[in-house]
Amino acid sequence: MSLADLRREYTLASLDVADVDANPIVQFHHWFDEACRAETLEPNAMTLATCDAEARPSARIVLLKEVTPQGFVFFTDYRSRK
Repeated sequence: MSLADLRREYTLASLDVADVDANPIVQFHHWFDEACRAETLEPNAMTLATCDAEARPSARIVLLKEVTPQGFVFFTDYRSRK
């Protein structure tokens, strides 16, 4: 099998602003529940990206552990660059 054969089709649904909840936490729960029903591997894994003072980006994978009305709680390795 070639790398090109590993391509997946990602057009199962579309995103229209009219279909998105005005509350981002509520919308997140819709998407997260959908990912869980689809049996996505590690649906709580996410990419966190930041920039330093010189605008150089840095990204790392973190694990979402809680969602509250105030925002998201995630875990990461304390030894990694933040």
